[in-house]
Amino acid sequence: MLSQSRRGKNKQRNPLKVSMSRRLVLICSLVGLVLAAFAILPWTLSSGGPEAMVIRQMRRDYGLLVDVKGQSTLAFLPTPRIKLENISIEGMDGRIRVDGATLRGEIGLWSWIRGRGELTEIALSDAKITVDLKGTNDDFWINEAARLRLRNSDTTAQQLIIANGSATIHRNSSPDVVLDALNVALDWPDKTAPISLLASTLWKGERISISKADLLPSALLAGKPSPFNLTMAAMESQIDLSGTIRFNRSWDATVSGKSSAKTASLRNLVKWADVALPLAPLVEAVAIDGAFTTEKNVVSWPSVRIRLGQDSLEGSLSFRANDNRNGIDGTLATENLDITSFLHPIRELFNERNSTPSLADLNRADLDLRLSASSSRIGKLQMADMALSLLLKPDRFEASLSRANIDRGVAKGKLLVTGPVAAREIRIQGSLDNVSIASLASGTGTGMPAVTGLAQAQLTLESHGSTVADLLSQSHGRLALTITNGDIRGFSILEALRQANTSATANILEQAKGGSTPFSNARIVMSIEAGIGSILDGTVAMNGASSELRGSVSLIDQTMSFNSFSFLNKAENRTGLVVGADGPWNAPRFTTHILEDVRPAPLPNGKTSP
Repeated sequence: MLSQSRRGKNKQRNPLKVSMSRRLVLICSLVGLVLAAFAILPWTLSSGGPEAMVIRQMRRDYGLLVDVKGQSTLAFLPTPRIKLENISIEGMDGRIRVDGATLRGEIGLWSWIRGRGELTEIALSDAKITVDLKGTNDDFWINEAARLRLRNSDTTAQQLIIANGSATIHRNSSPDVVLDALNVALDWPDKTAPISLLASTLWKGERISISKADLLPSALLAGKPSPFNLTMAAMESQIDLSGTIRFNRSWDATVSGKSSAKTASLRNLVKWADVALPLAPLVEAVAIDGAFTTEKNVVSWPSVRIRLGQDSLEGSLSFRANDNRNGIDGTLATENLDITSFLHPIRELFNERNSTPSLADLNRADLDLRLSASSSRIGKLQMADMALSLLLKPDRFEASLSRANIDRGVAKGKLLVTGPVAAREIRIQGSLDNVSIASLASGTGTGMPAVTGLAQAQLTLESHGSTVADLLSQSHGRLALTITNGDIRGFSILEALRQANTSATANILEQAKGGSTPFSNARIVMSIEAGIGSILDGTVAMNGASSELRGSVSLIDQTMSFNSFSFLNKAENRTGLVVGADGPWNAPRFTTHILEDVRPAPLPNGKTSP
């Protein structure tokens, strides 16, 4: 009975203890809610405390001066973090400035416990960045490198983010670079680790993206080589670089590694980037691969492969970058090469007679290039064992064809354009040695030629002027052409002469059409003055007959006016044949008629003519 009574008393709760427990739970809950609210909700700060710690860290670790013009807030969950609105940042003695940005930063928990409040992650949004590089030189960058070496803090932020920013870069002798929609993510786990970078921006309305970029700052600051990688894309173009980079005490970089670059249109790329590259306006799709080295302002590829459309060239190449004028030197060889597109500007130039033969688009940079091709082509014209050199200097363009085999013959030539735009001078030299007229005609797209045979030719032509029309009207030179073992197609001069000397048939000329006139030798010597070429000596030697050529050709109007006077060598009757050609080069009008009872008269050179 006693034990049951005690158990009953124990079951009865103490009202005082119950009340105290409930109060304790309530107090703890309220305290927890207050602490949670304090940790989660942002708290407005004064100019001291965490804000001051952030300002001190930015100055100590980065040499940056921070001025907070807006509101500052602090929160603790999920991690301690601070927000500074409408701030300005200044560094490098005012050469770098950030305005109107909002800084959000994560504070390291351990540094917070120690009362230091150091940022481990910095994010800037809506930052307007200005970088002034005017007046900088080697001494300036040497001093900046020395400052970085002296800053040996272990509290560097591990990540820097720039979101929706903009940047303006002022340069020494070039227009400002203005970047919009700038987004950057830079990771640097610690001072001994590599920096990795991702970025994108808009420049001149086109997006530039960096999908991979890394290097080792600690090695560079110690004067040691750092490995690096870079992948960047813009304007349907991409460049991939990897290798090592090193700076000497003069802040000159030495880089070596592998490179790969490609673009859908080099012409559009250099126009957008405003980079001076020789002959770039003539090049569309191109790709470059090879090991490279750099020293100061020169990039060299001792062994490079260049793909131009379907053609592949191999050799060596170097690029020299200067403030005033860039330059390219190289020696390249290929199995196949199509140079049709490179002649397009010349063809277009002569379509507009009043235009000025300007080299501005082609020689904004220097070029010294030697090309060789086992097989090459201009349109349909096939050439073998071609050796070509191109030279571009200020107000000078030189193209030299050392040799090119056409069928079984050899062609050589040189084009030289010099002088300022207002007073261009042009010199042309060319030669043909045993070149088939039929191969030339079919390759240039003129169809079956009216004359066939093997040609020997020498051409010299000079002129000066400010427009194409001026150059044509003031041209002068000389042409000597000899064709051996050829044929005049579509008309038999021999048949017409035989018919004319044996009968009076009215349709002699009609009967001669559709035949051909083989000849052993045809020679023309032409003098060119003021754009008009006049025949000084013109003969055609046939089996049993001969012809004299007279007439002229106009470079200005692209017209011709020729007459040939043909006679049988041993004709009893004095009957001859006249063939005339008048009109445009590409569509002359041919006429033929018989001369009866006309004996050829002596010419001053001892030959005869009707």
